[in-house]
Amino acid sequence: MAKEEVVINITTDTKKASSNVKGLNKDIKQTGTAATTAGTSGAAAFQMFGGSVGRIIPMLTALKAALITTGVGALIVAVGALVGVLSKAAKNSIAFGKSQSNLKAILSGSIESTEVLTEDMEALTLQAKKLGASTAFTASEVLELQTNLAKIGFTTDDILNATGATLDFAAALNVDLGDAAAFAGSVVASFGLTTEETQRAVDVLALSTSKSGLDFNSLRESMKNVAPVANSMGYSLEETTALLGILADNGIKGGRAGTGLAAAFIELNKKSIPLEEALNKVAEAGKGSNLAFELAGDVGGKALLALAGKG
Repeated sequence: MAKEEVVINITTDTKKASSNVKGLNKDIKQTGTAATTAGTSGAAAFQMFGGSVGRIIPMLTALKAALITTGVGALIVAVGALVGVLSKAAKNSIAFGKSQSNLKAILSGSIESTEVLTEDMEALTLQAKKLGASTAFTASEVLELQTNLAKIGFTTDDILNATGATLDFAAALNVDLGDAAAFAGSVVASFGLTTEETQRAVDVLALSTSKSGLDFNSLRESMKNVAPVANSMGYSLEETTALLGILADNGIKGGRAGTGLAAAFIELNKKSIPLEEALNKVAEAGKGSNLAFELAGDVGGKALLALAGKG
């Protein structure tokens, strides 16, 4: 039998595929760096083409997916993140400028010299930036604290002395910076301390809330009533805070504790009886005795009884 040779011509239309490849190259150029990242994925996809022209289309689809997932998608995310960062930075800058203006307005009322005011603002701003970078608070929040201290009459030097300690106090007790500034400032003033002793003051206050039934609000209300009296009678911040802690542990807190302790101080001072001596006498008299009320009056007697009961 004679052999027949059959020749079959297969014509493949590659125009569409070529067009797709050209379009793809154009897209790659447009994506720039993003397309470079996707290059590895693209090379792997082209190696799968083999000798079959008919497989070009699915391979292009694979490359497109690679570009989206490793190039373009990442680029979109990066741009979005950059916009977010820039937006936040702009807001922080506006808040910082506003806080500076507020502080300057308060200080200008007590500083007549423009040159001195400028120097003071530079010093306070520098401190705000440093503390804003090293604490849990932003520089704008530090400026707000400085403003609150200025409102209660602190000089620039006083503010520089007290700001760091007050920030620690607010963070430790998780309270508003304005409240922390007002309380710390009033305690320092009431007990005749210098602003350089602010750290000592806030340490005592913070410790008392962790060692007794006191919390920030009850301690603040107590101190309003007793601090000026205690200082005038010669009692230290440490002694007064410790006594308030004992009263709090006995259920006497806030303004009631401050008023009672202040009354006890006043009545005992009138009789020239030291507190320790009075406590010992009341403790020796035992339950049912009216000695505490005889020594410290109706209001102060309740505080004296509670204190004597705890030694």
